[in-house]
Amino acid sequence: MKKKDLRVAAGVSSASISKLAKNENANTDILVKICRSLNCDISDIMKIIEDNQQVSYKKSRATN
Repeated sequence: MKKKDLRVAAGVSSASISKLAKNENANTDILVKICRSLNCDISDIMKIIEDNQQVSYKKSRATN
């Protein structure tokens, strides 16, 4: 699926898709819209990686 197709299917802005592509922070509402459009769970598109005191989020490769 191309980024444009995902943007249209999820009903999100190109700026939101751009943020995700750059591993920048995204609003949870955006992630929910993407999950609904792909008929998947949030754990299918991201996971939490703990690094000592810092918690970071990493996109799943399934979204590429």
